[in-house]
Amino acid sequence: MSKKQIVFSIQVILFLLIMNSPLVFAETIIFKSGKRIEGKIIEKTDEYVKLDVEGISLTFWLTEIERIDEKVSFPSQVAVSESLSSKSEIEKIINETEKYFLNEKYEDALLSTKKAIELDPTNYEFYLALGIIYYYLGNFQESIHSFQKALTLNPKDPDCYLFLGIVYDSIGLQKEAKEALIKSIEQHKEEKDWSGIFITEGFLKKIIK
Repeated sequence: MSKKQIVFSIQVILFLLIMNSPLVFAETIIFKSGKRIEGKIIEKTDEYVKLDVEGISLTFWLTEIERIDEKVSFPSQVAVSESLSSKSEIEKIINETEKYFLNEKYEDALLSTKKAIELDPTNYEFYLALGIIYYYLGNFQESIHSFQKALTLNPKDPDCYLFLGIVYDSIGLQKEAKEALIKSIEQHKEEKDWSGIFITEGFLKKIIK
């Protein structure tokens, strides 16, 4: 995988981390991929849902969505304060990680991502980012372990399988690499993510050759 592709992937992951941060009085959209986004629904049709996430309008097709939880919760003021504080700290860490990664300071990016895991050890995207950083550090065993941990938290994420396949291929485990990439394609098909299928099939063809 090229540096440009890796950077794009980690930027997408970091964006999702922000989107998955807890919000107050928000509907929750649960995608078929297992990802969750919280915000306020401002428009809903038979084809799509438009969500306001902290002032940003995002549109999602219903074919991508497993369900929508529109129940509004009313946390205590203390819980709200703690949530906002945690979110602020996470955003700070995310910004640090991205800056370190783009400047090829991978050791610093690694330490920053580990801080994020301490704050939220159940967020699979943190482990996905960790695996990418370990890959760039050349620590393939830890990279594999991180992706596997991410998959225990979200076994349907196609990106985890894609990166896992890339790492397996890097250490000569072509059989395992093919299995992981095929699994990634299967998950992309479930999500009807045609661009994801195209990209992953490209990696698979290179391994088969």
